[in-house]
Amino acid sequence: MIKKVTPRISIINCITGSVIYESEKPTIKEAVVEAVSKGSNLRDSDLSGADLQKLPTAYINECSRDILFILEHLKTEVPGLRKALVEGRVDGSQYEGDCACLIGTLANVDGGMGKVCGAIPFYEKGTHNMGESFFLNIKKGDTAKNNSFVAHAVKLCDMVVKPKKVTKVKK
Repeated sequence: MIKKVTPRISIINCITGSVIYESEKPTIKEAVVEAVSKGSNLRDSDLSGADLQKLPTAYINECSRDILFILEHLKTEVPGLRKALVEGRVDGSQYEGDCACLIGTLANVDGGMGKVCGAIPFYEKGTHNMGESFFLNIKKGDTAKNNSFVAHAVKLCDMVVKPKKVTKVKK
């Protein structure tokens, strides 16, 4: 969650409710950039009120790398995750149930939580993972049309399901 209290912007841990970072910057983007540049850990922060396009590239890249790492190890489940995202059936705050988070939705597609987590090397579920933290910004009913986090997650799914062909450079 992000609270704007003039003249401060507070980035809040959505699990504990504690303040992760406070800034006197005039925009959320500038506050997040400042927090990242000063080494603040924004895991567990809910940035759903922020426009993804206005968040720091470093934050988006780190989350994307984590999500792609997970998806590359669960390629057969990715189409099911993509479908759930498109249909608004993802809730980034829930590991279990019909409407679940990144890992929870992948687990629902095939084999359950143990199988899915076991397929990802060095993985321990939790919002300390940037991919899971990213998915905290997706709520049930969110689609690519109304949530830029969903739109980006669908794009990442497409990168795994429909990889681009590599062309050789002629010498």
